[in-house]
Formats: sequence, structure tokens, C-alpha cells
Amino acid sequence: LEEESDRSAGLEADVERAATAAEACRGAYAKACRELSAGRQGAAETLAAEVETNLGQIGMAAATFEVRLRRNEEESGLVEADGRRWRADGDGMESVEFLLAANAGETPLPLKRVASGGEISRIMLVLKELIAERDEIATLVFDEIDSGISGRIAAAVGRKLEALSASHQLIVITHLPQIASLAHRHFDVSKQVVGDRTVTAVRMLEGPQRREQIARLLAGETVSDTARRHAEEMMR
Repeated sequence: LEEESDRSAGLEADVERAATAAEACRGAYAKACRELSAGRQGAAETLAAEVETNLGQIGMAAATFEVRLRRNEEESGLVEADGRRWRADGDGMESVEFLLAANAGETPLPLKRVASGGEISRIMLVLKELIAERDEIATLVFDEIDSGISGRIAAAVGRKLEALSASHQLIVITHLPQIASLAHRHFDVSKQVVGDRTVTAVRMLEGPQRREQIARLLAGETVSDTARRHAEEMMR
């Protein structure tokens, strides 16, 4: 009986220690969630303003960008804040959503619902540029980033891509010479019919081939010497 009593006392002590440790973990977790939430609230407005400013430089001057933080109240929620309890998980006590109104007079809606491929590419370019120093993704792919832009705006997009390429490998699919001329390597992508199937061919361009392809983007199928000189100047 004495041995059984000692074991029971030991188990009770273990349970009490486990409960104390669990409560300490819950407290530390709740504290971390509140600190993360405060940081997000402080960063959301700053990020939105910086994204809008940078979008204005690349052809989306009328765009409105918002960062929405949404909490879900829950009676048994893990985190208490502002006198209420909130649901929380591995991402903290709120979900984060990006909203976009690409044109003036529109209501910002979830980015994943309303943004076109070209708009998403440009927004991703801006976001990646803003977080480049902290971003651990080594290679970025931008498709249709030149959609709906030309001239001065294309040159601005090209400069942003060139700056980002100092810290990341970029793969950019483009039809604009202002952007293509800034690349360190060029690949020509074409489709052809082989037998009864259409296949995609990719070839790396070397030497004069690079200039010729930039000139073709400038002039179309009939490439003049003037276009070649212009392409060479752009590449320099």
C-alpha cells in the first residue's frame, strides 16, 4: 500500500509539473502571437504605401493596394487580447490578405480574385524588390510582366528587374526590347510542328544572335540596319 501511495503521489506530481509546463507554453505562445500581431499592424500600412508608390513607377499609378488583417473571435481561443479571446494557429492570431483595385474608382478586392497575370507579375516584382534582402528564394520567374506597358514604363520595369537580379536569379518572359536588352543571357522560345504534334523549342542565343533578336523585337520580321544599331546601343 505504501508503494502504491508513493507511485500515486509521483504521478500526481508529474501531472502537476506537466500542467505547469503546458500553461507556461500557452502563455509564451500567446505572448508571441500578440507581438506578431502588433508587428503586422505596424508593417501593414507601411507596406501598402510602399507598394502603391512602386506600382506607380511601373504603369499602375491609379492602383490601390491594401493589407487586410482579419481575426476570428473564439470562446475557447488560445490567445486573449483586447479583452477577448481569438482563434490562433501556427500563423498567429490573424490571417493576412492582399487586396487590389487596379483602376481609380474601384473597390479593393482580394488580389487572387481580381488581378491579371501581368498585374500579379508587377506586384510580385515590387514585393520581391521590397523584401529582397530577407528573401531566401534564389530564383524568380516573371511571365507576362510586360502586359499592357511600353516605352518609359517598360524601361522602369527593366531597371527594377536589373536591380533585383543583383540578389536573385531571374527568368523573365518578355516581348519588349527595353526589358530583354538588360538580360545577361538570352533564350529564344518558339513553337514548331514535328510530325503531328506541336513542340516548344528553346535555344540559347550567342553573340550577334542576341542583337538580332532584340532588333526583331524593335522592328518586327524585317530587321533593318538601323534597328540593329539601336539594339546594340540598348544592350550596351
